[in-house]
Amino acid sequence: MKFPLPPNTFPALNLTPDDSAALQGVADFFVQDTIKQYYEHIEVDGGVVDMKRWKKIKQREDVRVYRERSAMAVPQADDIGHNGDAPIKGVSQTMPLMLTVGTIQGNLDDVMYGALNPTTDAMKLKSAYVEDGFCDWAVLASIIKPTPDDPFRELSIKWTIKRHPFLVATVLRTRDTVYIESIGVTTSPNKGERIGYHLQHSIELPEIRELIDLNIVRAKISFCHLFRQRKENVVEVFVRGLICPMGDAPASLAALTSAEVSVSLWKNVQCAQMKKLAWLTRTDRSSSTATQSQSSGCGVCTRSLKPTGLSRMKSSSGKDTTCRICLDRLCSKCSVTHTMYFTTKYSDEVMQRKATFCISCIQRANQLPAAHIATSDILDPDMSFSDFSIISNRLSKDSNSSLVSTEQSLYGSQMH
Repeated sequence: MKFPLPPNTFPALNLTPDDSAALQGVADFFVQDTIKQYYEHIEVDGGVVDMKRWKKIKQREDVRVYRERSAMAVPQADDIGHNGDAPIKGVSQTMPLMLTVGTIQGNLDDVMYGALNPTTDAMKLKSAYVEDGFCDWAVLASIIKPTPDDPFRELSIKWTIKRHPFLVATVLRTRDTVYIESIGVTTSPNKGERIGYHLQHSIELPEIRELIDLNIVRAKISFCHLFRQRKENVVEVFVRGLICPMGDAPASLAALTSAEVSVSLWKNVQCAQMKKLAWLTRTDRSSSTATQSQSSGCGVCTRSLKPTGLSRMKSSSGKDTTCRICLDRLCSKCSVTHTMYFTTKYSDEVMQRKATFCISCIQRANQLPAAHIATSDILDPDMSFSDFSIISNRLSKDSNSSLVSTEQSLYGSQMH
């Protein structure tokens, strides 16, 4: 089966104001309930996990993932809860509750900008940067969109398909999920601290049919991620939830899958940094009129380089190249090559292109305020970070540029 699926797979979803209000109420309840549990963990438990209740199953650096020792029998339910009674409607599997605690490097705004994905194109790019394994995406309905006053806020109904690794795919069917996603920043009720949140909770919609004819199983998820700036460049993480793979997937596999996602939360910061770099490449005034420097030295360390003609011949080997933003010539020690992802209006596929940057421009991009860039995306949607092809096309026409110009589809060639 080839992904993405045709755009007419599902009909247009029209929500009434009452529907939107109800979904917002559900999302707000989950977030506030998780914040309450987070502060109980800090203030009552002293930040210590009860090992009699929880078993550690994965750790990466300072992020630790636990599963509840006695798996929870999730009954059929008409209501929606998130406190261990009935987290997901219509699920009868016995699933372990998951807990993640720890810290990641970065700042809160970067974490939230990396998590933000209010459009289908943004969902695709985030998947490419964080490598979460999704191969099809759709925003089915946008209830709350980011605004200049609240650039990290979104509430949407989304659909995704997750592709299994090759060996797993030979024995397990593909899973899709329909869920509400709520992202934003709030303040704690007692201390007034900024708390970032990211909620994903499965819902059932008659209009969004299960893809049984395509042999796709609809999984259920319910996770709420919280982020708090603990100190400079350190963000505390607190996550509670569960995943119900449904069908023939064992609970142990679901636990390991969710654990891998949790220990990879640092990739949100990396995603934000790459989005900043793409934004700077696209908007930097100097790059729009600059020509390649004819200097005989590296633009960062001034180390002597070979003449320009020879450097172009050697650029593919990485020995001497130019920065995509400032177009200064660079030595190998002062240059970094990243894989950049972008979408175009001509294709549903995610495209990728390798690009080289100087360490000075990378540092400049990393220091840009995430809220400023998120606001810029809102005010100028026609120049959103997704359309990286604009700057790619401009630079590929520059005969003096030693950029890696090979483009390829990230997902279009994958067949299952």
